[in-house]
Formats: sequence, C-alpha cells, structure tokens
Amino acid sequence: TTGRSRLLWSSAAGLFLGLGTLTFTAWLVAIPVAFAFAATRARSRRNTASQVAFFLSFLTGFLLGASPFLLAVVREGYGQHLYSVSTLGSWSEETQKRLVGLSYGTAIFWKGLVPTGAYGPPLGGLLNPLLGAACLAGLALTLRRFFEARSFWLLLIFIAGLLPGLLSTDYVEMFRIVLVQPVLILLSVGGLASLAGTLPRQARGRFLVLFLVLSTLLDLFLFVRPVLDRHRDAP
Repeated sequence: TTGRSRLLWSSAAGLFLGLGTLTFTAWLVAIPVAFAFAATRARSRRNTASQVAFFLSFLTGFLLGASPFLLAVVREGYGQHLYSVSTLGSWSEETQKRLVGLSYGTAIFWKGLVPTGAYGPPLGGLLNPLLGAACLAGLALTLRRFFEARSFWLLLIFIAGLLPGLLSTDYVEMFRIVLVQPVLILLSVGGLASLAGTLPRQARGRFLVLFLVLSTLLDLFLFVRPVLDRHRDAP
C-alpha cells in the first residue's frame, strides 16, 4: 500500500542518514536538518497515528544505521578534537578565528583569507569564475524567494553545510564543508537558467553550450596547472 511504501522509504532514509555518521565529521550537521525535514513531512500526514508511524520509522532506521557510531562513542568517547579546533575550545586570537571561519565562505568563490593548506582549492576558489558567477546569481534568486519552501530548505542546508567551517579556528580544510557541494550545483544551475532566461529563445541553447564548454576548459586548466608548474620548476 501507499502508506506502507512511505514507511519503508522513511526507514531507508533514516538508515542512510545513520550510516553517514561513519563517513566524515561534516555529516553531523546533516542530522538535525534531516530530522527537522522528517518532522515536517510527518506533520503533513493525515492523522496523528500516521504522523507518529512515519517519524518512528525514520528514527528506527537512523538508530539502526548509526548504531556502530553510537557504540564507538560510548566505548571510546567523542568530540575532543572537534572541541579543540572550534570556537569553543581554541586558544587562537579572535582575529584569526574570524578570518579562518570567513575563509570557508570566500574560498568557495575566490580564495581563503588565510593560507588554505593542503586541503584548500589550489588556485582560485572551489568554483571557477564562471560557475561562481552563476552560483551567486542562483543564491540571489533563492534569497529573493526565501519564504518559498524549496528556497527555505535549500538555504538551511547551505548554512548547515558551512557550519563545520564557520566554527573552525585552526586552518581551512574544504572537506569540512563538503556537504555544500550539492547545494552549490543546484544554485549554479538555477543561476545559469536565470541568466539564460534573459536571452532570446533561439540564443539560449548556444549560450548554455558555450558556457559549459568554457567552464569545463577552465576547470581542466586549473586541474593540470599545478602539475605543469611542477614540471616547469623542476631542475
């Protein structure tokens, strides 16, 4: 039945969320957002029994998937390293804390305000200038539609994905905000569609093809440039 199918899907979603705790610490910010979304979906059910069943199926799947992680937390403890590099436990200067946190935002489009180290974008930002412009256009469009459900959840996921970086104080490690990548893609697509929509209908296809070709070539250049520079500087 449709009701049973929804319960199975909610259990599967909870299981996937729970298994994500075994991947990387950035996944932790996805948990409260996912539970908030699940609670919202549960409230849309017709009656109280359906609401409770939907949320409990999601919770059961999550606990099953997260059980290895939760067991390890009980046995070995958790959070000491996170506390030491966060704004709560770091002894860094206040200016350094702010610059590191802000660098996770600027490094998406340009570069960090502090040296990014081994896990930052080697040249420019996480997005090339073309995709960065499209992403900013999509972000502006999403902010304009803030009170629409899709825009609200998209912005919430975007902010939550940035939190592990914004709260860091040691250095810039882009893996900490890896969860924003799907959001960046969606924002870029939305911005690109919005920009194409300002052109005459017959020119939109050519614009999109030209944009994607130039963006791909630029990404390819940025990818191979460090290797070319290394060979050029070799004795």
